[in-house]
Amino acid sequence: MTLHFSIIFNNTNSLSIKIKNDTKYNIYITFDISTKNFLKTFYIPSFKTYRTPFDKWFPKFFNSYQKQFTHINEQKVYNFIKYQIITFLTIELKKLLPISYSFPKINSLQERTTASIKASLHHIYTCTNDEYNILLQNTPHTFHNLTSFYFQNSFKFSPISSNYIYPNLDFSIFKQHQSSAATFTKPFPFKTLKQFAQIAEQQFIQLNSISTNSKHESFFYYTYIKYYLNLAAKNDNINNSNLKNTLQKTFTKTTDPHTFAQIMAYFDIIQFSNTPISELQFKYYQSYLPQAMQYISKKLNIPKISTDLFLPQFKVPEIIPNSLFLLDP
Repeated sequence: MTLHFSIIFNNTNSLSIKIKNDTKYNIYITFDISTKNFLKTFYIPSFKTYRTPFDKWFPKFFNSYQKQFTHINEQKVYNFIKYQIITFLTIELKKLLPISYSFPKINSLQERTTASIKASLHHIYTCTNDEYNILLQNTPHTFHNLTSFYFQNSFKFSPISSNYIYPNLDFSIFKQHQSSAATFTKPFPFKTLKQFAQIAEQQFIQLNSISTNSKHESFFYYTYIKYYLNLAAKNDNINNSNLKNTLQKTFTKTTDPHTFAQIMAYFDIIQFSNTPISELQFKYYQSYLPQAMQYISKKLNIPKISTDLFLPQFKVPEIIPNSLFLLDP
């Protein structure tokens, strides 16, 4: 077989692939790529994006192609073509990247997160020196660590442009050895953090002589949650690890599902999860906690554990209005 690639670049939202072959097993693959969308995110589409048309084409092609061989592995042929598709697409899309990436003017937390992710992807795609690392020594050169680095430094690259006066938030009670020290070994303080966010919003209103706004409270709530999770990871000495290793290490100390659920929430949220603020508490009970149950049951070799035994019907209290378009701190 011989593969022939081509790309149609456009500014629409289409993202498709066309595959055909002739009787001599020339395979013609045409991508329809939105240049505008790629430059907006820097995300290279995964193979899953094109899997449906590919899987529809491949069986008919292979049935004909295999006739020339006595023995041939269908999966290896599938994987070979798949690899060629991914490789070609990746190389071509990287050619569209700007030579350098600079942080734009930022007006919201979501924009700051998006810009940090783009900066991280640009660095990964364009970095050609394996020894070059902008991170601290011994810090793994991973997508998560790079994104965290760019997010933390984004306030230097693109300072806050608003004229608001912000209250000083006191996080000292969450430090180690304090009565409310942040840790994954005790219930997550959703209610307490929300109360802190409400107090911070009231101070914000007084400082700026403005009316209440759900976006303000959402921002302070998210700030407290993220700070609490990061400090809990530091207090519990897991902030330099990864999820898999952390769960395995934790299992040697406890089988408390809430501890595992909070650790899962930490690794999800610090990797810039797109979960809206209003859904964090709901997701904790509907996603993180059930996953924790399943992880524990698997480690203990308990067959088909029912999370309903541990999760009685509940109503998530005090839902915060849905918003990721938050103000910067």
